[in-house]
Parts: sequence; C-alpha cells; structure tokens
Amino acid sequence: MITVISGTNRKFSKTLIVAKAYQEILTGLGVESEIFSMEQLPATISQTYLSDPKDAEFDQLIEKYIRSTDKIIVLIPEYQATFPGIFKLFLDGIPPKDVAGKKIALVGISSGRGGNLRGLDHLTSALHYLDMHVYPNKLPVSKVQELINSEYKLSDEGTLEALKRQAEGFIKY
Repeated sequence: MITVISGTNRKFSKTLIVAKAYQEILTGLGVESEIFSMEQLPATISQTYLSDPKDAEFDQLIEKYIRSTDKIIVLIPEYQATFPGIFKLFLDGIPPKDVAGKKIALVGISSGRGGNLRGLDHLTSALHYLDMHVYPNKLPVSKVQELINSEYKLSDEGTLEALKRQAEGFIKY
C-alpha cells in the first residue's frame, strides 16, 4: 500500500484535489493507496506530541499511514517559499525509526510558476536527515488554480500524464 499525503490542513485545498487525482491514477495502475490529509491531525497536536509522545490519537494515525506502508507520496503546497509548518510539525512528531529506510516521492504544488521547487528542496533535506529514500523525479505543479475545473477536479491532461509517469516510476522504485 502507498500512502498519499496532502501536506496542508487548509480546508478545501487544491493540494487535496491533486492528491485525490493521484490516488485515482494509482488505482488505475492497480496499486492500493490511502490519502492522509493534515486536516486529519488532532487539533491539539502542537501540545500533545511534545508533552506526551504516546498520544494515542496521533499514534493511531502514524500506525495507519506511516508504519504500515513502505512507500509514501507527499504533495506539498508552497507556503512562504517553502512547505507548511503543519507538515514540519507532523514530521517532528514521528519517531525517526518509523520512517528510516522508507521510500518517498514528492510533488510540489503552487499557484505561482515555480511549482514549489524551493519547498521540495527544503523538504528533501529534512527527509534525507530522517534516512528516507527520496525518489529523484520530484514533480513541480505550477499555476494549480488553472489546472482544476469547475467541478473541483484536476483536469489538465499534461499534469495528469506527468503524475502518471511519476507514479509508474515510483512504483518500480
């Protein structure tokens, strides 16, 4: 199973729309996947994981979406020229032994033209520190608002094809 992570807790995010499209691509390729959105994090995460590393609600999420999978795909939006603080907080709450050696693919999401390349680089450094194996084909998705149709679905054929190519390569990785 592959976990697809939407790296923001912002409601109605475009990142989650792209994550759902990615999951549909994986399903079409015959791969089981689950989406995990930062929206699913406990509201008290900033207090509980620091003071109680055995927080049951957070630990259940880590078990379901991190420990039980060998591969992870993270879709990470651009916030302040990097990645969201909520995702960093999430990473900080995971015991390093739970992610060491795991394979991870990255997709940057931005409304600008860079596709969050800087954020992908920042995140790659943190993931390497955690001994994760980052798939080298990092995919920047730029001007995301122009790629989503009125039904809130990713509809740009070029982007869907790029996601599919990344997914096919990552499955073999």
